[in-house]
Amino acid sequence: MNSKPITRIAINSRGHPPEFEQVIREKSANFVGREFVFAAINDFLARENRGYFTLVGAPGSGKSAILAKYVTENPDVVYYNAQIEGKNQVDQFLIAICNQLINDYPLGYTSLPDNVTDGSWFLSLLLQKIGE
Repeated sequence: MNSKPITRIAINSRGHPPEFEQVIREKSANFVGREFVFAAINDFLARENRGYFTLVGAPGSGKSAILAKYVTENPDVVYYNAQIEGKNQVDQFLIAICNQLINDYPLGYTSLPDNVTDGSWFLSLLLQKIGE
């Protein structure tokens, strides 16, 4: 299998690529309230060992701010994603998240496979290994 060297992505102390740090900082600044949402997220995480928790709301209702605040208070969050100009392609996400997981967990990988962006197979493999 041909492999590409891992492109090391600059990661801050909380584990997020720097381009998201400004968004997290801006969205979580002066955030108050919504404790019921955080309680629901924490209840879901305590109850379920996998799955999706979805925040649904109208544009501008605070979904991104809620997640930014959650990330600032929960350093174990692996990845924060936001719509940033120039960072909106699936391939970019797959490369970034796979690199981050390889950097953060001892999975035995030093490079990404050439076909890392051919679907989500490699991300699924990494998540499976982390879960084990």
